[in-house]
Amino acid sequence: MKNVAPVYCILVCSLFALFSCTKNTEDVNAALIQNKAGSRLLNASNVAIIDYMPGDSLVVKGDTSNGDETVLLHSGYGGISRPDFPSFTALSNGFGGIDGRDRSIMKFKLRGINDSLRNNPPQIQKAVLYLYQYHRPADKDPYTIAQNGDNSVELHRVVGDWEPGTINWSNQPTLARGSANPLEDVVIIPPVVTPLPAGTNDDQVVDVTDMVRKIITAGNYKGFLLKLTRQGEFSYFGRAYGSFTCPIESKRPKLILYF
Repeated sequence: MKNVAPVYCILVCSLFALFSCTKNTEDVNAALIQNKAGSRLLNASNVAIIDYMPGDSLVVKGDTSNGDETVLLHSGYGGISRPDFPSFTALSNGFGGIDGRDRSIMKFKLRGINDSLRNNPPQIQKAVLYLYQYHRPADKDPYTIAQNGDNSVELHRVVGDWEPGTINWSNQPTLARGSANPLEDVVIIPPVVTPLPAGTNDDQVVDVTDMVRKIITAGNYKGFLLKLTRQGEFSYFGRAYGSFTCPIESKRPKLILYF
């Protein structure tokens, strides 16, 4: 009977520690790390000190409450911006009026990848960006009309500085270009035929492996910019996906890094 109290204390303390850890993993700023042994859900404040192991995968879900940033860039009215716009779009003049083109920029906050591990970057085996079709209900749905132009879009690696409160169409940041491997600078998302047939969508799984590897080795991460391949004429073509502030959380962008 003399050992009952110590054992009871150890049991209670262990349960308390487990409860405390579980509570921390529910923090809205958490990033999910999965590995072969299961899943590890880590508070964002601790991610910077994690050593990523072969077989791990880091899932980053876009959310402005986590420090992720997104802005719609509109060429009309002298060039304006709309921070935290719910749709990540690239649209031609026809959808936005005369000189009403749209581009979008976003930046995931990659904690522990571009910060503490810069001098010893993890080996990225694959990086995938998930985009989910979504347009703001107040806007014209680009997928319900017969678009009359090439609606392929380009996802660019941004290398210039920008801030959500000051960026606009006229001061867009510098985009990466001239790399020996073009996929380090830009990835083309192929066109789709519209109107979309019933039961189909424009959800995209974009391989950004080379781009993310370049981001890590160069130590320069400024986000991604989406724009149409052809955006100079008055026409109806474009694409629209959920942004970090999309009211439907399942439509928000997601980036998965495989180590």
